Amino acid sequence: MQDTYLPAAAVRERYQCCDVTIWRWMRSPKVNFPKPALRPSQRHRLWSLADLRAWEATRVEAAA
Repeated sequence: MQDTYLPAAAVRERYQCCDVTIWRWMRSPKVNFPKPALRPSQRHRLWSLADLRAWEATRVEAAA
């Protein structure tokens, strides 16, 4: 099974936030947002959909 990768624009849309928010989430040990799985260039970042879903599951568990 091949993993699906989302560009930064799709990640921003998925969480209704801006680049700065994603940047802060990645640097916060409390939030523990996944880092981009691929970085084909300095400006382009791609997140693994599986990593994002796993992160979402941990957030749901933490809220319960």
